[in-house]
Amino acid sequence: MDVKEELVKLCHKIGNRIPTWTQGQGGNASLKENGKLWIKASGERLDSVAASRGLAVLDINGFLAEIQPSPSISDENQYSKAIAETKDPSYGTPSMETGFHAVLPRRVVLHFHSLAAILMGHVMEHQETKWKSWISTHTKKSQICPVPLICPGRKLMAAIGDLPRAEIYILKNHGVILHSDSEGILDQWQALEIQFCEAFGYKTLKALLESTHPWSDATAQVKEIHSKELKLYFPDAAVFKPQLNLHLAKNRSIGDPAILAERAERNLDEILCATVLLNLLEPKLQEISPELALEIRGMPLEKERIQKISRNSESGNK
Repeated sequence: MDVKEELVKLCHKIGNRIPTWTQGQGGNASLKENGKLWIKASGERLDSVAASRGLAVLDINGFLAEIQPSPSISDENQYSKAIAETKDPSYGTPSMETGFHAVLPRRVVLHFHSLAAILMGHVMEHQETKWKSWISTHTKKSQICPVPLICPGRKLMAAIGDLPRAEIYILKNHGVILHSDSEGILDQWQALEIQFCEAFGYKTLKALLESTHPWSDATAQVKEIHSKELKLYFPDAAVFKPQLNLHLAKNRSIGDPAILAERAERNLDEILCATVLLNLLEPKLQEISPELALEIRGMPLEKERIQKISRNSESGNK
């Protein structure tokens, strides 16, 4: 199996777990091969990439050399420029999270908006003693590393670069990063999620993680979505907040079959489903601050994603 086929297989394995692992265009996966970073392209769904579309390639050393001279880790324009100048032009634009994929040295790096990981971040703060006791019996201390709530892109790259190397990074309000030389890390993570949900009483999420039809089972849990207030629990909800509010105003139930034929609407529907599920599972879950939401929405690569989804809507979501 060549690297493109291998990456497509990984993307689909993650992308088929909607909404418990991924929603809309969120999440990214990468493989390192001969100094190149093969990664899902920005604005693509994990479940729709193929060897001929939806992938991007970047020169790792060239990218890191472009990034290092800048004294400001918050220079997102310089970060976006480094991605643009070191990518292979015959492929797509690499994900905005290319930075930590390049910085982490192991071959396999996977990032997705795992609902269990977001709940783990909450439990770490609010049930600290129980969490420490539980996690110590399920993973090695060096295997897992918490990451505070921080802006995606260059800032997150810098934060990950400064932390001790681990196999699992739990990102507060952002999901998980898996970092390994083996694709088996994904199966290990799924088992850990299920054990976590069992230990901390998240029975609904445990059932969805074990389900062979997570999307249909999830939509059955979140009826009358139009009556819910939009919650900004993870970055994509902040990025697409205006579009999500318009989606809510249409008063359609999550999982409406008509939505599946409308690509842009489907992406929004999946994000909404995840936020409603999180609210049902943990009503006291902290949201992203309005200031951070604005910062995320204003990032150059996120603006490109917003424009792309707008173009899809205008073209009839074909």
